[in-house]
Amino acid sequence: MQRIRTGAARIALDFEDKHPGRLTMIPVGLTFEARHAFRGHVLASFGEQVPVSPYLEAYRRDPVKAVDALTDALQWAMEAEVVNVERVDDARLVSAVEALYRDDLAREVRESRGIAPHEVDLIRLSRGIVDAVDWFKANDPGRVESLWQQIQSYRALLAEYRVRDDAVRGWLTRRPRREHLTRGWAALVGFPIFVYGAVVNALPYYLPRWLARRFAHHETDYMTIRLLSGIVAFPLFWGLETWVVSWWATLRATAAFAVSLPVSGLIAYRYLVGAKHFRSSLRLARLGILHGPVRSRLIAERSAIIDERERAKRDYLTATKGSSF
Repeated sequence: MQRIRTGAARIALDFEDKHPGRLTMIPVGLTFEARHAFRGHVLASFGEQVPVSPYLEAYRRDPVKAVDALTDALQWAMEAEVVNVERVDDARLVSAVEALYRDDLAREVRESRGIAPHEVDLIRLSRGIVDAVDWFKANDPGRVESLWQQIQSYRALLAEYRVRDDAVRGWLTRRPRREHLTRGWAALVGFPIFVYGAVVNALPYYLPRWLARRFAHHETDYMTIRLLSGIVAFPLFWGLETWVVSWWATLRATAAFAVSLPVSGLIAYRYLVGAKHFRSSLRLARLGILHGPVRSRLIAERSAIIDERERAKRDYLTATKGSSF
């Protein structure tokens, strides 16, 4: 988390000075599953109230020191509501471990505690991973470096053969034949809807994406540009398409077409995501036929990372006598 500025504390203390006891400050943390992904999940975490009145007397004596002190308190409160990693290289390692590990860890928590998927505290799991990485870097840095090299090797192999990790994970945990048949039937039936939804929604979907890539100079600008341009692009193109259809269709058909635009767009997007996963699985199956040792190596490397992860988790829990997991 970047260092926050002093404006919020200055405004809060100025208001508290004029209206004592009326201000409540609540720290909020936003944790994004995939910040650049359309329809990506975000978890909003609300913390305990940050009191302002204790800083008021100091503010009247020395406003600069009081503002700095309250800013520090706000920084700590906000960091407590997000997954905060101090170093860039640690952040890359934590992100890689999360990508390979957090879903399995969440499943273990659900099964051991008998809770629903939405009841799993993903922030707590992510913090647990951060704490474990910090502990191993302090107590066994060679082990951290070895795990990082394993992950780097595995990810390089995925990139070389354009295979996704979830395809390898799916190969290790074979799904029932009935599930494959159900998905195949859904893909066959949904294909015409996908084609229709892709055709009528392609321009409003890809135009904001192009604008964001063209004009975003910082990572934090990307989704802002894409969101704002999408707010304009979708109603604009849907309106134009509906207007064109209205020239030759009946009122009822035009209304049905207008309703179909957002619905078919969502279906097409979900279908496209599923197709990407399916394409990755096909590549993995093709590797098994044409390059059997490559697929075996991918599976072996992922299995080795999982085994090391489990050993590390046991050692960490034993050494710390419990953790944030």
